[in-house]
Amino acid sequence: MSNNIDSNKNNGWHIKASNRSNFEEKGEVLSQDAFINLVLQLYEAEEFPSSTGWKGRIVNMLESSIPVIVEVFKLDGKECTKESVKRSLSLPYLIKFSKDERVPKDLREHLVAYLLTLPAFKNSQDEQAEITIEQHGFLQMNATCLLNQIDVPFVLE
Repeated sequence: MSNNIDSNKNNGWHIKASNRSNFEEKGEVLSQDAFINLVLQLYEAEEFPSSTGWKGRIVNMLESSIPVIVEVFKLDGKECTKESVKRSLSLPYLIKFSKDERVPKDLREHLVAYLLTLPAFKNSQDEQAEITIEQHGFLQMNATCLLNQIDVPFVLE
């Protein structure tokens, strides 16, 4: 486990880690890219599934869902915080957001592409197979554990 995690200072944030907690952030607003990079750095520092396949799936989930989540919150006039991201990563919300025509088509298509990687996912229905729910739930759980490592409030832009 790393004692220090350096970030891309061009994105306006810097993280220091000691063991598994006590993260500090300079600035309260994170860009989407900075947020995803932060979560990936936390992933590298923790003992999560070591398979690059799982890491790739978590990255795919975050890169496809975060822009849509942020857009929906902007459209609704709400701030996109850690807690709102954690709630919005649930499968029912992602399905709902993927069908929200207020969201630009390219963002929705990217989210649908992630959803279609889930086993037995049916884009035409809200009810999903148990394997779909389990697979996404595992990815969501790991992302949520990583988000819980961020001890300071932030807003995504």
